[in-house]
Amino acid sequence: MSVPGSNQYARRHTAGPAVPWPTPVAPGLDGLPLQVRLDIACSPSTSQAYLVQLAHDREPQVRQTVARNYQSPPEALAVLSQDTNVAVRREAARHAACPPGQLRTLCYHDSTMLPVADNPACPPELIVWLAQHGARRAVGAQYRNRQGPVPPRLAGSTCQAINKHLAGRFVQLDQCPPKVLAWALQYDTPQDWVGQGDKQAFRTSIAYNLAQHPSCPGATLAELLRHPSPEVQRQAATHPGCPRAALAMWQLAKPGLSGRQAAGPG
Repeated sequence: MSVPGSNQYARRHTAGPAVPWPTPVAPGLDGLPLQVRLDIACSPSTSQAYLVQLAHDREPQVRQTVARNYQSPPEALAVLSQDTNVAVRREAARHAACPPGQLRTLCYHDSTMLPVADNPACPPELIVWLAQHGARRAVGAQYRNRQGPVPPRLAGSTCQAINKHLAGRFVQLDQCPPKVLAWALQYDTPQDWVGQGDKQAFRTSIAYNLAQHPSCPGATLAELLRHPSPEVQRQAATHPGCPRAALAMWQLAKPGLSGRQAAGPG
């Protein structure tokens, strides 16, 4: 039987399909070739004990690979979120297993703030903070070392682009608070996809994701009933939280409706 640290082990695991890795932490793991350590770090079959050990690896490339492994445990992410390498910290910020306390720390640092928004487990209070301050802080960090003030037009367009990205991420999170969902609607841009020939493009839009979000506020759903996309309108009309008065007005303008849309929610 081959053991970590031996030449036979290295030949066996350098290439080929992923195989289950032994559970005990082996003292010779650090002595394996870099490519073998990378293979172990990226394998979904790697034991959590190995991933925790590799979170302390001397090579940033290995630590970054551990941060990308969806099987990495919170213990490994707690170490990686404090790594000296910013690329490693950014990957840790995106990982769903990153402890909430570490996410808060990462969220308040300019270099790791926006990756926290890509975390599917981003806490609601951080979602609110990023919606309020994320774009402005990111732009300020980007131009901190420039000579003179940030050009207002450039700063405005950059903030708009960042907020649009944040809105697109947040509307896909079930834990997104209603007030952030209402904020996100202003960054929906139907001209990006309406009439482009892709019949399924609307499914990736901010408006469509809002219309099917379980916490979408009634006032936002009423606005979505006036959206230029019929698909978004229909999705908003079938939402249980759609206001009856707004739905009745929409139905008057859409004759021939039947089923759940005609009956209204609940």
